[in-house]
Amino acid sequence: MDLVNVGDIIIGKYEVTRVLGKGGMGLVVAARHLELGKIVALKFLLPKARESPGIAARFAQEARTGTRIKNEHVADVYDVGTVDGTPFMVMEHLDGKDLAAVIRERGQLPVDEAVDLLLQACEAIAEAHTLGIVHRDLKPSNLFVTARSDGTPFVKVLDFGISKTTTTDDVSVTGSTGVLGSPRYMPPEQLASPGTVDARADVWALGVILYEMLAAAPPFGGDSFEEVYAAILGGTFQALSERRKDVPPQLGEAVAEALAGKRTMRLGSVEAFAGRLAPFGTGAARASDVRIRGIVARAAAASNARSVAPDGTAAPAGAGGTATESRQGTEPGLTRTEGPTPSSRKRWRWPAAGLGALAAVALGAFLRHEGYWPGAERAAVGCAARGAAACESECAAKNFESCYQLGKILDKGVLAPKDQARAATLYKSACDAGVYAACNNLGTLYGSGEGVPKDESKAVALYNLACDHELALACVNLGVMHYEGKGLPKNESAGARLFFQGCQAGEPLGCLSASVAYGEGRGVPRDLDQSFSYAERACAGGAAGGCVRVAKAKVLGEGVTKDVKGGLAELDGLCTGGEAPACRTLGSFYVKGVGSDVPADPVRTREYERRGCNLGSKEACADDAFLAAVDRGETPGGQLIEMLVKRCDEGRLFECGLLGEDLIDGNGMGVDRGRGMGLLERACEGKVERACGRLRRERGE
Repeated sequence: MDLVNVGDIIIGKYEVTRVLGKGGMGLVVAARHLELGKIVALKFLLPKARESPGIAARFAQEARTGTRIKNEHVADVYDVGTVDGTPFMVMEHLDGKDLAAVIRERGQLPVDEAVDLLLQACEAIAEAHTLGIVHRDLKPSNLFVTARSDGTPFVKVLDFGISKTTTTDDVSVTGSTGVLGSPRYMPPEQLASPGTVDARADVWALGVILYEMLAAAPPFGGDSFEEVYAAILGGTFQALSERRKDVPPQLGEAVAEALAGKRTMRLGSVEAFAGRLAPFGTGAARASDVRIRGIVARAAAASNARSVAPDGTAAPAGAGGTATESRQGTEPGLTRTEGPTPSSRKRWRWPAAGLGALAAVALGAFLRHEGYWPGAERAAVGCAARGAAACESECAAKNFESCYQLGKILDKGVLAPKDQARAATLYKSACDAGVYAACNNLGTLYGSGEGVPKDESKAVALYNLACDHELALACVNLGVMHYEGKGLPKNESAGARLFFQGCQAGEPLGCLSASVAYGEGRGVPRDLDQSFSYAERACAGGAAGGCVRVAKAKVLGEGVTKDVKGGLAELDGLCTGGEAPACRTLGSFYVKGVGSDVPADPVRTREYERRGCNLGSKEACADDAFLAAVDRGETPGGQLIEMLVKRCDEGRLFECGLLGEDLIDGNGMGVDRGRGMGLLERACEGKVERACGRLRRERGE
């Protein structure tokens, strides 16, 4: 006898009318509510599946998630219950067929229809992502195509049973290390470690689904798990334009960017993917795109309402306005950005040393956003994925996106010899044609004087233009110009507002800049809690500098409970992973030590400075050379004291504070309380908390 039969009455109010389907985990039946007459679907967990705690947990999570996501493209869950110990949920009954069946029956779908259908699914997933929910099992069979009252297709997203959520402690569901989901629709990082995926796993799956709708075949083939796994890890697939001549090249490139094997190279959000797809659908697709932007904007506004704005007041819910208005003092309203956004601790190299903290942030933002890291692989997107010659050809044909890509190749000297003068010309042509990322890059060249005469006013104008067109990275770069007083009057408050704006729009370098601003108290009230919070957001978004700040704060106990051992371990891991700032931070800790928690250790200082030098930090190389000179007796005095003197003379206030302590205590030199107090005051004015604490103790405060 089956678990449920037609005619059965479930909990006294649902009469089973027919069986809709049965799988390895559950049975789904149609049922009529006896009092209301409403037809619903009942999903039962099969007895064999109940024996697995993990499957039972996923079943429960599917029910919970279905009630949390308030979007018309997610199947509603009305109720849950048990029958003779068997869990079941009451769901919305849908007439139609899943997308897998549609593809089997019809083959390749028209381009506009495929885009329209996918963007409906994107609406649901965008809503889920604002709640911290990653589906992790998107595939054609989990997209159900029903119809609106007017007969137009309507997509419902099903089965959030293995979704990952950042707001649950259900480790059996979200923390599993087993392969959860359907391998053909899983990105490389999910195959390797399903518990660590983020929103970009869903972007990947949506890209695979769209490819399959257009090609009637998945991009990564294979008849076994091993073959599919190898194909996905290999990362190569036949371009859509080769399978179908009527697929516009720009649409194929958008899909290719969603399917980038390295998630740091992948389109960073459903919103960004939808924005790229919408022009190739009908008016319905463009309407979906508008709704997706609204979903993200409302989530950002709600987040603003729960946080503190850079001016020290509560950020208003529903903050609106343009980027220009925000520079005049209102809170920003940017909600869209291209390029990678959410991630978990991506790796990108710190920029050249010798810049101020926020100038370094700006240059680092440029490198990360453009997809190039010193010593790392290039971002294989657009025509660049096919080589410089492809970009040359397409640019000559007035494809200005390709001109922009060619400009990046020449700007960074990747795939072709560096030629920043020509890169500037290409950026200008693309910028004039409305490719605003090119305007941002051209602004960076003007700001640095590379390839063009240095002109900070032009850099500001270009950043303004790109920021006004919702390129979050340009807003951050513009904030640095305000902050440093380059190309316009210095205005740290305006700079901080732009950092906050860029962070809210999904640019992790905006979060990192906001962390620096709060940590230094420049343009905003000094707030170590906020500084730590923004550093965490920057780190989670992929800015390695944010990870360094998080770990450093743990060692010092600034804005977070002190965890010296954990913070040092994180810094060492970052240093080993290639982050020079982490090496230099460790070196600075061991120069003098950190109270009783971290003893002074000249050997470790030398080790970390040398590692930072090997990673390309010019400052670390200079320090390493200086220490070697001390060892050879070419510089008088103790090694650590000389290092502090050198660094303080360079304006590094943390070291000035340490030197002040030594002068007061007579460590390695004669006691000079007056000079020591002066150095402590200088460091404290520069917002060095350690120096402020010692100064207060010396004054008896």
